[in-house]
Amino acid sequence: MSDAVAYSALKKALAKRFGKERERYAQAKTDFILSILERCGFSEKELDSIKRANHLRLRWQCP
Repeated sequence: MSDAVAYSALKKALAKRFGKERERYAQAKTDFILSILERCGFSEKELDSIKRANHLRLRWQCP
């Protein structure tokens, strides 16, 4: 299964599971996205920075 197909399936499953809970939906995708970025050569420092930024953005945008 390609990454694109796997990501699409993940998004569909998460949408079904979390519905309108945007923060939980986005958080549940984070590990998958980070694993792709790691395989693309992102450093651990870059991955940590992305994870922190994503978490902070979600906390401030979602009620």
